[in-house]
Amino acid sequence: MNHSIGRFIRWIVIVVLAALAPVTTALAQQSNWSPQQHIPGYFPETLPPYLIADQNKTVHAFTSQGVDEEDTSKAIVYSSWRADVGWTRPNDIILSPYKDQARVMGVYLDPQSVIHMVFFGGDDGGASIYYTFAPASLAGNARAWKEPMEIGPKAITPNVAGMASDGKGNFVVVYSGNLQDGSSLYSVRSTDNGENWSEPELVYSTYNIKDKVFDFNMFLGESGILHMVWNVTNNQGQNVTGYYAQLPEIQNGTWSEPKELDKNIGLGIAIPAVIEYQGEVIVLYNNGIDELTAPVHWMMRSSDG
Repeated sequence: MNHSIGRFIRWIVIVVLAALAPVTTALAQQSNWSPQQHIPGYFPETLPPYLIADQNKTVHAFTSQGVDEEDTSKAIVYSSWRADVGWTRPNDIILSPYKDQARVMGVYLDPQSVIHMVFFGGDDGGASIYYTFAPASLAGNARAWKEPMEIGPKAITPNVAGMASDGKGNFVVVYSGNLQDGSSLYSVRSTDNGENWSEPELVYSTYNIKDKVFDFNMFLGESGILHMVWNVTNNQGQNVTGYYAQLPEIQNGTWSEPKELDKNIGLGIAIPAVIEYQGEVIVLYNNGIDELTAPVHWMMRSSDG
């Protein structure tokens, strides 16, 4: 299971939790889902896309898939959806500047209707994290995208990365890399709307190459605090533990010391997710129960940041 599949599973968990939440009869009667339909042009193995919506009621979708059904090279492809026309067919917009894999890792629509993107460029033997941007109105035009800029050197697999912005031109990108400290999480920042980026800053490290950061999730709260959770797996692919850290201010704050979420009970901590709501930080994750092996979803809450 890779990072994109973990993202998909987190989405399923959120949907299930939402479905279990109490609703009034009147609200339930208003539900009106259309029949499922295949998005045209996606190959069977293509992972679910990253979705953002703009003020013009257009949904923009970004994912990675083979250049064609027989070519193992992956390009970032774009498609869009509008209620009046449905889905457009995906078209290639970005190829990796290095080797043959471009794996989209995050997108953000700023208040000026510009889409910012980070992606993993390379393969399991060597890669970097790249940044690019384009106007939302031209997102389907490959020539509209800025030439990709390397912002995160020596990215490693499993490819883990995320991007957050305060909407004021300040960006943070966190990614998994191996500069000198083993399998680690690094943070890079831009305070000028993506024009320039800082050198990587170490946030967390396993200090070895056997244990790796795997599932990963970030959330920027209304408080301005960037919350981040992740888990670690060993070289057998077993979940080991999970962590939480925060960045109090995107522009010039300092990352907190990682805090271990819970003790490992049988299956280890997996698929953590974090959100801030009405002053509380809420973390969900998968773990076990003493003397049992079945996975269980746990929730932790913090009311003091």
